[in-house]
Amino acid sequence: MSDDVLSREHKLALQRLFPLVLGLDARDPQERRRIETAVERLDDFLCALPGPRDGRRVTQMLVALDVLSAVLYPLRRVHQLDDRQLQDFFARLFDTDRRWRANVLDALNRLLPDAPTVRDLARGLREIVCLAYYSQPAANAHTRYVPLWDRAPLRAVDPTLATDPGFTLLPERERLDLQAIAAWRRQGRETALRELFANDGRPRVAIVGSGPGGSTVAARLAATGRYDVAVFEQGPRFWEPRFPLDPMAAMALLYDHGLLTPTRNLDVRLLRARVVGGGSTVNIGLSVPIQDRTLDAWVRGGIGFRADQLRAAYDSVADRQRFVAFSPTLMTDAARLWRQGLEAMGGWNVHEVLSDLVSEPRQHDPTRPDPWRKGDRCLACGMCNYGCRFAQHRTVDRTFLRDAEAAGARVHPNTRVKALVPEWDPQRQRIRVGRIVIQRGGEPEVLAVDHVVLAAGAVGSPALLLESGKAHALWHALPVWARVGRHFGLNYGTPVLARFETPMQRPAWNGIQVSYRVDRPGSGHRWMLEAGFLPPGVLAAVVPGVGRDHREWMGSYDRLAMAVNTIGTPQSGRVREDGEVAFTVDGAQMALIHETLAYLVDSYLHAGATQVRLSGVRGLDDATRGSFDASFRGQHARILERIRRIASTPDRLSLASGHPQGGMRMNASADRGVVGADFRVHGTANLWVSDASLFPSTITVNLQWTVMALGWLAGGVMDATIQRERRR
Repeated sequence: MSDDVLSREHKLALQRLFPLVLGLDARDPQERRRIETAVERLDDFLCALPGPRDGRRVTQMLVALDVLSAVLYPLRRVHQLDDRQLQDFFARLFDTDRRWRANVLDALNRLLPDAPTVRDLARGLREIVCLAYYSQPAANAHTRYVPLWDRAPLRAVDPTLATDPGFTLLPERERLDLQAIAAWRRQGRETALRELFANDGRPRVAIVGSGPGGSTVAARLAATGRYDVAVFEQGPRFWEPRFPLDPMAAMALLYDHGLLTPTRNLDVRLLRARVVGGGSTVNIGLSVPIQDRTLDAWVRGGIGFRADQLRAAYDSVADRQRFVAFSPTLMTDAARLWRQGLEAMGGWNVHEVLSDLVSEPRQHDPTRPDPWRKGDRCLACGMCNYGCRFAQHRTVDRTFLRDAEAAGARVHPNTRVKALVPEWDPQRQRIRVGRIVIQRGGEPEVLAVDHVVLAAGAVGSPALLLESGKAHALWHALPVWARVGRHFGLNYGTPVLARFETPMQRPAWNGIQVSYRVDRPGSGHRWMLEAGFLPPGVLAAVVPGVGRDHREWMGSYDRLAMAVNTIGTPQSGRVREDGEVAFTVDGAQMALIHETLAYLVDSYLHAGATQVRLSGVRGLDDATRGSFDASFRGQHARILERIRRIASTPDRLSLASGHPQGGMRMNASADRGVVGADFRVHGTANLWVSDASLFPSTITVNLQWTVMALGWLAGGVMDATIQRERRR
């Protein structure tokens, strides 16, 4: 933790910009206090991020705004502008198509595609302002959102909610408790270096990452009793009552860079978990197997295993996770209305999906009573993306990771694997990892290892290997080195928001938002549609509009519904050694984005929505030219034409992805992939991979089940390979 990240001048600038961006009345003393609290919460959030560079994107954005201000109004920073100048600056910032066609940043962007546009700055500013203001409890009076601690059904099963603000909040529940957050980040550092492994003579296996891929391979290897397994995770570990109740605190603690991780050109936001259990801990448990045509393409392409082997692994995972379909009792009115709209529209395939969220008491394990469990099934609190406080989600840290620990494996939170140290294996004529360098807050430490499994995700795994190559040139001798970090893709999407005439009896925040997935016959495996919803602070960042328009929509929070077009992209991106991602949304992808958004808009109009809008920042008149009402119902071509006009480029939308894939493609041939059929990096003796970086193509559907199945398969292949080679 550090002192304030935001300077006094930047805090003053934000206090003046909040009313303009959010349509607030700055003359109201209570509103002024809420604005001041929101600015301090934002500073708390930036102070709570794990690394010193993590808050830099926000401060750099504020510096860029000051530079623009000084150019337009000579030598005046944003906080120094008079009221007329501030209004003019705001209009130029948020209405670039009409008021700022020729400006320095956009000219620079044409020369340097990764440079931010003015719209990028406007979008970034709006996101942080929305998050900071609408995540504070005082804003609930406007949205009518009921926080967990004020919901009678939740307090009935967990009375501590009424009095416990959660360890990440100060007692008044407004500000983040930075000392408590800092202490949580020190968790695990007291373990002596010599105790990170059992060091009992068995081969030491270091697993980098504790998510769906790392936990399953850890459980499989530990169960044999033949390996000394240690799992290393950059983020903290939680037991259920300690999951943060405040979304901003949860973002800082559970996500890489606090959810502020864009691609290099700022077009797509990446959501990457940084917590024990990985993405399994912060998702809704949606579990969909790979589509048959995709799996067949992988097999034909030379991935190196048979389709039936992966399907058997799916079954093993399903048995442990106890997947079932979502219970209808957990669905919201928004989800039901959307389904009615799809049925009225016609021509859709609606697929029920499975989840390891506990919809039925039989999913619980009677042989392992859980002292943290509250209730007998999911309480539909709507906070799945921030960890399950009530122990009603069978995340991998509660299943496979506990299995691994029961078999002797050790799990080390807040421990970053910083580098893999290579050495030459003359016997096998291959590179092997002899040591790993870890960082636990102090000086780097070195551990000897016998095997390493990369399970840090499609960004983390290639980035770690590339970073290791900067310090150790021997890595460059790998026959596949030039392809590490290449062929990276995403499942991404952008939300559509629908507003209904009357408040919902069970609004979208009060239940399970994703209960089925939707596609059209003939759409292949390129895209699907799914519903979703978010707590006010996060949803505010994707709700359209600025000023009074945005304020009006947030006042309709209990009448809103949201759905997303999920698109599997080409693997045309690249991961760099610093973990940054270069990915360009090209014209073909924009055409597919437009087409699927048009379907979403029309489906909500068929559901009876009075107004439908796209997320993103497009201009001050977006409420007029970017809105769809009942007159557009059934007119796909007309809807599509308007979407193409108002959202011609990615920076006019809110594109995000929680499903990065590729970067270390799997193929039996070293000429076509980075990782071989035995899950080892080609040219290495003991470096294995078990995560979504293996994917030879994007799979469109949720990754969790497939990554677990690959981890299960990898654990078995890895054990068989090691034992066979030891016998030689």
